[in-house]
Amino acid sequence: MTNNRNQHTVPQVYLKRFANNASQLYVFDKHTKSSFGPTNVRNIGAERDYYNVPAPSETTDFDTQIVDKILQASESEFGILLDKITENLRTRITDKQKEHLAFHLALQIMRTREFRANYIELSKMFLQEISEAYLKSQDIEANVQVSIKFEAVAHGQMVLGSPLLSRLTSFLSNCIWFFGINETEQPLYTSDNPIVKKNHLPSKLRVDDGWLSPGIEITFPITPTIILNIHSRKMYEVSNLTKKLADDLDGNLIKLERENVTYYNSLQVVSSYRQVYSKSQDFELAKKICENNPEICKLDRASWKKIKNGDK
Repeated sequence: MTNNRNQHTVPQVYLKRFANNASQLYVFDKHTKSSFGPTNVRNIGAERDYYNVPAPSETTDFDTQIVDKILQASESEFGILLDKITENLRTRITDKQKEHLAFHLALQIMRTREFRANYIELSKMFLQEISEAYLKSQDIEANVQVSIKFEAVAHGQMVLGSPLLSRLTSFLSNCIWFFGINETEQPLYTSDNPIVKKNHLPSKLRVDDGWLSPGIEITFPITPTIILNIHSRKMYEVSNLTKKLADDLDGNLIKLERENVTYYNSLQVVSSYRQVYSKSQDFELAKKICENNPEICKLDRASWKKIKNGDK
């Protein structure tokens, strides 16, 4: 595998499902609030040297692109899985397919710029808190500023070396999965952060909006006409009626109405890091959301906030 400097946070094999026959699609940039295209999928969902890690000073044969190459090697299986599932939607997805796809979904969640930004921000906050707590125990008052020099190293270790990947895979595998079919004239969006979440049982703590939360809804548009919905089973454990609904939904298909498509597209706009993608150049919904919520368009927007003692 040759060196590659244009490293994708969203695989081309996935983006091509939203593209025309020339592998092109349209892009809306939240930061500039403008759209462009069509452009080739090789130009989007990617950053120069994004996964590159510096070589140790005493090593001469270290592969600085090892993270990118490992991720690239997994992408062909991801594409094959999506092909098999979408070509046989009328056949209930098997447990083995579910488990395999759950792994690739977990990997996709963790490899994006949005995930990296959140992880680095949270790490800095944690280091700052424990540093200030230690100094305070020594009767030293200080405002500690933390920086992480090698973000790609920290991110790569999290993606490939932490237990979160297996925990997230296991959680997703045991959720309720069903597919939405879009027959409206409005195509489903995707983005540079294509797997998005919404918590329907929120608490007062921001941390409970995480991927493993009991009330989590996770959505993943597979094509402009197909979306995968993943729901935590705990959302349906309230009564026998909702449990029956969960059993009826699991593995089945539902027809999307226009308002459903608008809802799912809104989640893509809000949760994307910077760019939203579509087979159509109609981004009126994305523009309206950004006009009404300018804070989601800032690249330096904060995802976490400190919760001090006594906060409610």
